[in-house]
Amino acid sequence: MSGVDSVGYVFLLNDKILTDGVLFAYSAFMRSMKPIRFQIWRPTNVQNPAGNKTYLELLAETAITPSVEVKREDLYLASQFLPCVRVKTGDKLGYTIDEAPGAVSYSFDDVDPTALQYSPDNITIPIEIGDVVEFDPLVFPYDFNLAAYVDTNLELYNDTQGDFVDCPPDLLIP
Repeated sequence: MSGVDSVGYVFLLNDKILTDGVLFAYSAFMRSMKPIRFQIWRPTNVQNPAGNKTYLELLAETAITPSVEVKREDLYLASQFLPCVRVKTGDKLGYTIDEAPGAVSYSFDDVDPTALQYSPDNITIPIEIGDVVEFDPLVFPYDFNLAAYVDTNLELYNDTQGDFVDCPPDLLIP
């Protein structure tokens, strides 16, 4: 079981593009009990003349310290007293490492050996909700053992136009 130990780096999971709905939980296979942040990033309309950069805005962030090691941990936003996140097609799931060793494990995946990453110039200045960040392509033949769960039945929610909604208490990870 491996993990990444690059403190302060943000990694985006290319194959985890979300569909329209409400994100209500995360699940990850933890390899350590070090603090981490799960994030949702939204594409922006920032122009990219060079064509090799991707600009995304931080929509939501959930900071946790895992309670298990070498096990799967499910995290319901409602259990953290957090609102659920309204996601749209094209949003991306991200992961930031706050302390080494990185908590989320990964496995080898040579099918799509690319990812996006952001390496801050100064890790003491945190990224905040609404910040637009320039991501670089990264050759990374691994896939983080991390998932986001999205409820696509929007009839359960009063307001689906904002970025956050109240989490229904009865949603479970399938």
